[in-house]
This record gives sequence, structure tokens and C-alpha cells, in this order.
Amino acid sequence: MKTMFKTGALLIALVFSVKAVQSQDTQELVVPLSEPGKSGLLHVSLHTGSISVSGYSGQDVIVKVHTEQKKYERETRDGLRRIPNRSLGVTVREERNYVKVSSSHHNKDIALEIQVPTDFDLKLSGHNDGFIRVENVKGELDVQHHNEDITLLNITGSAVVNSHNGDIKVTFDGVTADTPMAFSTYNGDIDITFPTGVKATTKMKSERGEILTDFDMTVRKAEPRRETSRNNGVYKISIDEYVIADINGGGPEILFKNYNGDIILRKK
Repeated sequence: MKTMFKTGALLIALVFSVKAVQSQDTQELVVPLSEPGKSGLLHVSLHTGSISVSGYSGQDVIVKVHTEQKKYERETRDGLRRIPNRSLGVTVREERNYVKVSSSHHNKDIALEIQVPTDFDLKLSGHNDGFIRVENVKGELDVQHHNEDITLLNITGSAVVNSHNGDIKVTFDGVTADTPMAFSTYNGDIDITFPTGVKATTKMKSERGEILTDFDMTVRKAEPRRETSRNNGVYKISIDEYVIADINGGGPEILFKNYNGDIILRKK
């Protein structure tokens, strides 16, 4: 889905059908879409906790919120009892099939389980104490997590994925033709499975890891990229070397960048 929302657009909060599920710290929010049957965009930003998204055949977005109050060693202070704060602190807004989920809590672990219609774009970001996992979605995926793993399974479309301290694992059922993609992490492996017939030009670099594949790649001879800069009288020259290789004759560029881990490309 292409960007169809202006920056200053007002997001209108919906009235959801809410029901309690088992625990008082779990709730389910059912979000009816303004334009059911059409593609949409799910935007989730979470500071602490996990995000799981799966595609299904329905027309609503279903958000299950699980919260866990962090435990404190001291239950009392100055003779006062601590009263657990069990508010979810999660906001869900929808406008024209743009669904935004956010949380105001930093002192709780939150787990989000979200179901979206199969044809849906995703923009997901996390920071601490949790993973990101996506299954059975067709669309454009922009996924980032600072400290944990990212797993995308049985997806169709394109993806830009970044982690700092975590593994990246992606399995494509199909890819969008002529669309560049990028996968990067600092500490962790990048493990990507593509359809056998994918056409791509790969640009790969791992400082302290290996590059492994079962594709028949044609490796290009490329000159190292050189950058020069002058700042406060200091002259700096940097040489950046990538392995560039074509799969099935080449195609859109797919970037793989790693520092401390392997790059693994598999065919499905």
C-alpha cells in the first residue's frame, strides 16, 4: 500500500468491542477497518515487550494485549502498600485503514498479538525485552528492533529489516519484482530464504562473519568504494568493500550488512 496519509492528518480513536480474556491483564481489541476488503498499514511502536503479527482471512484488525507488572523487591515503602497498576496503557487508532498501536508504559512488559488481513503493510519497531515475529502477510514490511531477534515467516512482498543486537530470519514465499530490499544487524546472523527463481543483485558485507549460500551466484569484480572527507583540518579516507553477486542474472539490489555474525542466503 502506498502512502496515502498526510503528515498532519488527524487520527480518530475508535470505540472498540472489548472483552476480557482469562487474565485481568489481557484484553482483546477488535478494530473495524474504514475500508474493509482493501489493503492497509499497521504501525506498531513498542518500547518494552514483544510484537507478533499474523495474516488471516478476516477484515478486522484484532489486537490482543498481554501485560505483566514488573516485580519489585520492596512491597512496602514508609509503611505504605504498593497497589498494582493494571492499566493497559495501550492506544489503538484507525483512519482509512491506517492502524496505529502504541503504549505509554515503560515499566511493564507488554506482549501484542495482532491479526491483520493478509494483504497488509507493516511498520514495526521495538526496543527492549521482546522479539518481533510476523507470519503469513503480503505487503511492504519495515521492521526494526534494537536488542532482540526479528523473525518473518511465509511472507510475500518486500522487506527492510534492521536489528542491532539480534538475529534476523526471513522466509519469503514470493518477492515483489523490481523492489530493492535491505537487511542489517550489528550482532547476530542474517538468515534469509528466497524462492529459487528470485532475480536479484546482492550487496553483502560481514566484518566478522561468513557469507554462506546454496544459490548459484555470479560474483562481480568491483572496485572498493572510497570515501574522503575533511573535518576541522583532519583528512580521512575510508575504503568500504562489499561482495556483489547476481542471482539468476541479477535484478533489484538487496543489501546485507553485518558486523559480528554470518550472512546466510537459502533457496526455497
